[in-house]
Parts: sequence; structure tokens; C-alpha cells
Amino acid sequence: MTKISITSGDDYFRIEADGHATGSDTVCAAVSALMCSIYNYADGLLHCDTICSARSGNVIVEVHGVDEAAMGAFSCVAGGLMALADRYPDFLCTKVTDNADKSGAKCENP
Repeated sequence: MTKISITSGDDYFRIEADGHATGSDTVCAAVSALMCSIYNYADGLLHCDTICSARSGNVIVEVHGVDEAAMGAFSCVAGGLMALADRYPDFLCTKVTDNADKSGAKCENP
């Protein structure tokens, strides 16, 4: 099970993916693609205060001082992750806090 934590505020966002979607290559590939996209965007293209960490089974992207473009990228990735959680609740769940939309399969133990 992959657990996704999505947090946002007026000038920051944070997305963490923890665990593996064991048993679904589709979910694993989709989560990896979305997290790699926001990781690379935040780490290389944003002119904001960015913290990025990636290791096997865990990726964290946290950005402070975000602008409109950064928040748009965050919203796109967060929406994709929540849509995946709705479609594949046996492999992926989300915990959403602050100003983000509260849809998606919920993690029982975030």
C-alpha cells in the first residue's frame, strides 16, 4: 500500500509518497511518474524554498514561498494522486490537510 500525504497552504505545499503499491504495476508506475514530475519540477525549475528527498519507497517534495505556477503544478499532481486513490483503493490511499480538496480514498493510519 502506498500512502500519500498532501498538505497545502497559502504559500506552501508538501506531498509525500510512502510505501509500495505491491501487486499493481499500473499504480506503481502512475505514482512514480507523478512524484518524479513534481520532484524534478520543484528541484530544478522553481525559484522557491524547496526541500526534495527521494529514496526507495519514499519521496517528499516540500515547497515554501510558492507562486501561481508552482501551485498549479502541485494541484495537478495532487489531483492525479487523489484520482488514482479513488480508482485503486487497494493499492493507494491519501491523507489531505489544509486547503487541498478532501477527495480520494482515505488512509486509515496515515
